[in-house]
Amino acid sequence: MKNILLATDFSPNARNAIEYTFDLFGYEDVNYILLNTYIEPHATTDVIVSLNDFLKKESIDGLNKENEYFLQNFGQGKLNIKVISKYGDLTWVINKLANTNHFDFVVLGSKGASAFEYLFMGSNAINVVKSVKIPLLVIPDKMKFSSLRRIGFAADYLHLDSVEVLDPLANIARKNQSKLMIVHVHSESDDTNYKQALEGSALHGEFHDIQHQFYGEKNSNIVEGIEHFIKEHKVELLTMVARKHHFFERLFQKSITKEISKFADIPLLVLHE
Repeated sequence: MKNILLATDFSPNARNAIEYTFDLFGYEDVNYILLNTYIEPHATTDVIVSLNDFLKKESIDGLNKENEYFLQNFGQGKLNIKVISKYGDLTWVINKLANTNHFDFVVLGSKGASAFEYLFMGSNAINVVKSVKIPLLVIPDKMKFSSLRRIGFAADYLHLDSVEVLDPLANIARKNQSKLMIVHVHSESDDTNYKQALEGSALHGEFHDIQHQFYGEKNSNIVEGIEHFIKEHKVELLTMVARKHHFFERLFQKSITKEISKFADIPLLVLHE
């Protein structure tokens, strides 16, 4: 039974991301948890008490409204969904909930031109990626699910302590009978070494029952390399593994956030080592 946490701020893009998730995972053996968090701005104590009561009511009313909408329009009676309203920062709330609950995925809707622009320039998403060790799906605004025939996986060929971190990706690929396209962006001078070959072999073993292929993208700029690969191969979902002190973390540098926003407007799956 999958447990999928759906973060919402009641915006159209949040609703769109949830609808995409329903189409992706379906309704059989899936529990959906609709989460809204709220926190009052800095103010005097008396004002905070008043605002807190108001925000709590608005959160609960909004969740009930969204819940009713989803139950009436999706799943034909098979949708299993519950709502949670919590005070606090989104990242803190998710981690607190994860202490006593197992979540297979967290889903966020993007507000910008692309999921990538939102992920790297939106503070909520950045905090979730850095601080929440649950697979994260970021769904672009207005993105509708049709198929996942081609899933891209940006691999750095650095050692994974356990290939099980890739299980969520493998499960999505199996369910959708997707072709998994494993791409490594490297400069002209980089040659695949022995350690990288071993990691590629480990990936081959993990995805043995999934149609998959390895690709090399020559480009000294990682962002441009991934962007070109996405467009050339019509990738419908991009997957990355968030590592500390490695290529993924470098994508967070402020100096290249504008480059990140040039990525194709497709969903992004972030896994954690």
